[in-house]
Amino acid sequence: MFEAIAREILNGELEPGVMLPSQRELAERFSISMLVVRQAIHGLEDLGLVRVRQGGPTMVLDPNKATDIRLLELRVKLAPLGKGLGIYTLELRSLFMMQMLLLAERRINEREIGVLTYLIDSLPKEPSLDETRHFRMEFWRQIATATRNELVEQQMLWWRARAREAPTHGFGLIPATPINVPFYRALVRALEAHSGASTLYLTSIAPLLDWVDAQRQKAADAERAAPSAVP
Repeated sequence: MFEAIAREILNGELEPGVMLPSQRELAERFSISMLVVRQAIHGLEDLGLVRVRQGGPTMVLDPNKATDIRLLELRVKLAPLGKGLGIYTLELRSLFMMQMLLLAERRINEREIGVLTYLIDSLPKEPSLDETRHFRMEFWRQIATATRNELVEQQMLWWRARAREAPTHGFGLIPATPINVPFYRALVRALEAHSGASTLYLTSIAPLLDWVDAQRQKAADAERAAPSAVP
């Protein structure tokens, strides 16, 4: 119930100001006990997704105004493929990689450059899916280490865990696409020169950002074209 209601709130199906059904109705809908319903509602309230009124209805709050950092993980976990939260999550992950490169190109050392070069050189001619996953994870883990920023490293581990939970998800660090070896070699050269790595990466993800913008526009056009519920 917690995830179902949270998903409806985060996807905009339950808008701010809307009242949730009664606890008895929720218990019947999800075939759970009243105790479990109360626990789920408490969890939603704890994240700032609803406001509980003693003896009254529970009101949905605006998730974009919630300040609990745990909500970010919930958004990523519940992100649907190819739309809404899934698209925003993919965009966020891509831009996070660029932030890492901005710091790494200033602070990376020769040993770390050597490790990155070794990872590329060790790739088989036609890597398997597992080998592709391992390469991408290790390459970007090394980049995170080169930032010399513990918060960046922690966030990288968080994204890595999310990718392991859903390896075929569109926001993962290990998409099922061939490894662009020339791109990775060019990225290492830019890191070695301490200049241009983030620009190179931004150029590489420009088509992705264009696609995200197109999806956003498509969703906006569909919303405008939808018939109004108000006569």
